[in-house]
Amino acid sequence: MESLPDELLLLIFRYLRKPDIICAFSNLNSRFQQIVDPYIHNIDLTPANTVNYKTIRLILDDIVPIYADRIQSLTFDLGRHLSLFRPYVHHFNNLKSLTIESDNTRESHCLYQLNEFLTKVLSLQTLIELSLPSRKEILSTIAYHATPHLSTLSLSQFHGHILTLYMPKMPYIKRSSIALQNANYLRSLFMIMPNLEELSLSLFNVNCYYQGHYPLPVPVSLAKLTVRFGASIEDSYFYRQPYFKWMKDFLTQFKDTVKSLTFIGLYVDNEFIEKDNIQKLVQNFSRLQVFHYDFHTKSKPERCFTNMIKISSANHFINDSPITVLLRSTPNQLYMCNKLKVVNEIFDLEHLLSFYKFKPNYKLRNLREIVCYHDLQDTTSIRNQLISRLIGMSPNLQTISVHYWHDPRLLIKWFKEVSFDRCKTVSNFKYLAQMTFADYCDPRFLYELAKLFPRLKTITFTWFSQTNGNNSTQLTRLIRHLRKYFAHMTYLKFEISSFHFNSQPLFDKHGTMLNELMRQNMTYHTIDRERGHRLLNILL
Repeated sequence: MESLPDELLLLIFRYLRKPDIICAFSNLNSRFQQIVDPYIHNIDLTPANTVNYKTIRLILDDIVPIYADRIQSLTFDLGRHLSLFRPYVHHFNNLKSLTIESDNTRESHCLYQLNEFLTKVLSLQTLIELSLPSRKEILSTIAYHATPHLSTLSLSQFHGHILTLYMPKMPYIKRSSIALQNANYLRSLFMIMPNLEELSLSLFNVNCYYQGHYPLPVPVSLAKLTVRFGASIEDSYFYRQPYFKWMKDFLTQFKDTVKSLTFIGLYVDNEFIEKDNIQKLVQNFSRLQVFHYDFHTKSKPERCFTNMIKISSANHFINDSPITVLLRSTPNQLYMCNKLKVVNEIFDLEHLLSFYKFKPNYKLRNLREIVCYHDLQDTTSIRNQLISRLIGMSPNLQTISVHYWHDPRLLIKWFKEVSFDRCKTVSNFKYLAQMTFADYCDPRFLYELAKLFPRLKTITFTWFSQTNGNNSTQLTRLIRHLRKYFAHMTYLKFEISSFHFNSQPLFDKHGTMLNELMRQNMTYHTIDRERGHRLLNILL
């Protein structure tokens, strides 16, 4: 490769993951190091299921101790990576931007660790940008420990309980992005950040409306405002959209300061798409120079809108709720859904199948997951034909879930019959039925599964139904098989019932046995609490 010009190497690197480039080409020679340096400046380990444990370990053990002073931007996941990065925080003495993402799990487990980690990171004089999930006491930690150089702060899932009466002010914060649960928290927020110049607000909750009887103490320096509002799920359309008058009164609070306003609404009602009303939203602004708006609506806007884009002839939105295939299902419903459930009940599906037969180029671009609750042995021919047709029309399918027990050989056979082998985009497979170890650790089953879904990154099983002392040995064998057959596998997950979790020695109070098992297999694990069960995440 040393004979290739730099330009060609950079073209090759476009097809590789940045963490892999860093691990593979660092410490070779001065020329390759110069090429790799820009990748070291910005390290991003999200989304979590794309980087395996071995790569993270190489970065922490081999890259960070030598090149930490070159790392300017760092992004990782709160629940999965925080405990890995904690021992190395003192290395990042030139860090300018830190982003910690969250999937809303394990927040109670990570709270103390996050506060401890932030206390050390915030002491860095170089840190100017911070993006975090909001947790109890986080804002207080920032207020007490941040340096005056921190100028940009982003908080998601903002709750009022993170504000305290005696919290120090943060006059150094100039730009902020916040997802509010309640707009009444803005009063306290503005008092804590009195010198804001740019603010991005997300208001997606029925309780978000500002109910204050006094004007908001809007910072006189606030010149740029972005407001996102409305509903994110079509089922909640009539319950979650804010009233036009409330929004008009709310925006009026900013009329004397804002120069640039961006207004984004989802599932807005008719009042928001009347052109005269749009002008009324900003008619009292005295300093406004730029006004951008982007409204998504089910209603048909006035013809005077020249910049209107019609997303679909039937509807404008994606339905986040799962749809079950049944007699009343329509092609339009399937077009809008991103999660499709197939159940045992047999309905007349010919109307759907006949529709799609005459639409050879029709695509279900929104469909991301197919969930199978039905008994494959009782599957009718027409249902197989329909599922096969849906698979062929779903270029963005990512997840296959099976919730009914089958012999693994029958499962593989059915996958082939309905042409699941055409799903080259599938990265997640879930087999959530009560099984024994032999059901899914059979090498032949895993080998065939890898041939069907060669790009799997995450696989989820139900924890072994038997409770015995061999589970650690069985788990080790399964990890080895997955590493052998799945080139892209990064996560093995188990749903564990509370009974099995509390009764098996492997999950002792201090996690001693499980930690030792992870060390032997060069893996890393987290345990999430979910309703009625635990989720064991093993980073391979």
